[in-house]
Amino acid sequence: MARILAAADAYRSKREPRAHRPELAAEDAAAHLRRTSMTGAPLRMRLPVVRLVTFRVMVPFFCRRGLRNLVRAAARARPGV
Repeated sequence: MARILAAADAYRSKREPRAHRPELAAEDAAAHLRRTSMTGAPLRMRLPVVRLVTFRVMVPFFCRRGLRNLVRAAARARPGV
């Protein structure tokens, strides 16, 4: 029931003129609602997962790899030290 009310509220707000945009035609408001309903929630649900994987897995992986490469480059630059 809450999703239906949210969709009706979003449609009505698109049909009303706002300070930053004019009112949309009925067809444009419905098209916007269809477009956001198909892509909105799944993308919002994936963002925390992507952020978590990036900071917990990818950043440490690339940092270790970068540190190893830096140590190897320093060892090659000064072989006798």
